[in-house]
Amino acid sequence: MRDLVRPCAVALALALVTTTWTARAQPSAADAEYQASIRNALSEFDSGNFAEARALFRRAHELQPSARTLRGIGMTSFELREYVDAIRSLSASITDARRPLEAPQRAQVQGLLDRAQTFVGRYQLDVDPADATLTVDGHAIVREPDGTLLLDLGRHSIVGRAQARQDATVAVEVRGGERDTLTVRLSAAAAPDANVNRELSAPRPSRAQRDEGGGGIPPAVWLVTSGVLATGSVLAGLLWWQDRSDEIAKCDVPGATCPNRDSLALERGVAAAVTIGLGVGAIVTLVVGIVSMSSSSGGSTGDGDRAALTCGPTLRGAICSGRF
Repeated sequence: MRDLVRPCAVALALALVTTTWTARAQPSAADAEYQASIRNALSEFDSGNFAEARALFRRAHELQPSARTLRGIGMTSFELREYVDAIRSLSASITDARRPLEAPQRAQVQGLLDRAQTFVGRYQLDVDPADATLTVDGHAIVREPDGTLLLDLGRHSIVGRAQARQDATVAVEVRGGERDTLTVRLSAAAAPDANVNRELSAPRPSRAQRDEGGGGIPPAVWLVTSGVLATGSVLAGLLWWQDRSDEIAKCDVPGATCPNRDSLALERGVAAAVTIGLGVGAIVTLVVGIVSMSSSSGGSTGDGDRAALTCGPTLRGAICSGRF
C-alpha cells in the first residue's frame, strides 16, 4: 500500500526540496531554522515517525511557505491515514506557485492524490433550513472549494442546529469512495402547551380556598366531628366504669358473696383505661380541629404562617402548646 512512498525513495524525493536553496554567506536565523526543520523532517519521515515529520514540515511552511513544504505535509498526512488533510495539502502543492514542484514531484503527488480519493467519502449537503449550523464529530464542518464535504474512513456524526428548530443528527459511515448527498432536515420546534403555561403562571390558591373549593369536607371539620364522637364514647366508657364500680361495691358489703368479683375488677380496669384513652384522644382532636378551623377562616395567614400545635396526654387529661 505504501509502494509510492517507501522510506528510501521518499527521502530522495523529498531531498529535492533543498535543490533550489541558494547559498548565502551568512544565512539568517529564520533560514537556519527552516533548513534545520527540513533536515529533521526528512530524518523523522525516513524513520517512520510521520506525526513528528508533519509537525516539522508545518513549521518549515510557517517560515517559508511553498509548494515543497505543502507536499511534505500532504505526504505525512497520507502516511498517518488522515486522507482529507492529505488531499487538501497535496492539491495545494500542485497549484502553489512558490517554488513549484518539478515534473517528477508533480507526478508523484498526483499518484498519491488519486489513491487518497479512494479512502474518503465526498458528500453534497442538502440542508433545511439553509442557514443551519453544521458540525461533524463536534467540530465545525469545512467545505471544499466545490462545496462538498470530505470525510475520512470510519463513523461520523453530523449535527444541525438552527433557531426555532429541533436539532437533527445524521450518522455516516465512510468505507471509502462514496459520492453521495447527505440530507439534514431540522423539524420546527414544538410550540409550548398553552395549558401548561397557564398552570405554571396561575397563582397557587390559599389553603382556605382549596378547602372551600375542593368539593369535600375540610379536614378541620373532620377533626371536630371525630372529637365529638370520641366524647360520646368517653361518656359510654364512664357509664361502663361506674357500673363495674357499683357492682364491686355490692360485693364489698359484709356477708355478700361475689364469685365474679375478680372479673368485675378486671372489667373496671379495662373500662378505666378505655375511658381515659378516649378522653385524651377526644380532647386532642377537638383542640386541633378548632385551631385548624380558626386558622382557615382567619384568611390572614399564608402557608408559611400556619399554626403549629403540639399536644400530649397528662395524668389529668391532655396539654397542648404551640403558636398561632
